[in-house]
Amino acid sequence: MTSLHHQKYKFLSSLNIKDSNPGVYDGLNFSGNGPAFTAKNPTFNHNVATVTSPDSNDYERCIQNMLKAKEEWAVTPMPVRGEIVRCLGDEFRKYKKELGSIISLEMGKIQKEGEGEVQEVIDMCDFACGLSRQLSGKVIPSERKEHTLIETWNPLG
Repeated sequence: MTSLHHQKYKFLSSLNIKDSNPGVYDGLNFSGNGPAFTAKNPTFNHNVATVTSPDSNDYERCIQNMLKAKEEWAVTPMPVRGEIVRCLGDEFRKYKKELGSIISLEMGKIQKEGEGEVQEVIDMCDFACGLSRQLSGKVIPSERKEHTLIETWNPLG
């Protein structure tokens, strides 16, 4: 593969996409020690970039890091989690054109359709952020005197 495509498609560099990329993020670092796959542009049938997939060690590291993070995430208040999702949506907004261009390049869609796909993600982030302040548990009467049962929502994974 040549970097000529990266010269032609400047947005790849703006998103730090190189000719060859590690395809695994374990919550701390990017890696990838498994087989490499090449993304092709279906319109012109040329290579866009290569991504290295995980091997079993990469996968296990991801799972272990996820389990550690899950404990902290589970006790994080819902409005704080919603704010994090809102910040993710802001990052998608910031790079909407570039991300839409990647979708267009890899899937053969027109630019507006690629950007529309990114807009759907942005909309879901906004929706999830709003829900973080609306999801509440039920207050249920108890058979015990001067007691109330309160239903609390917690993430599963």
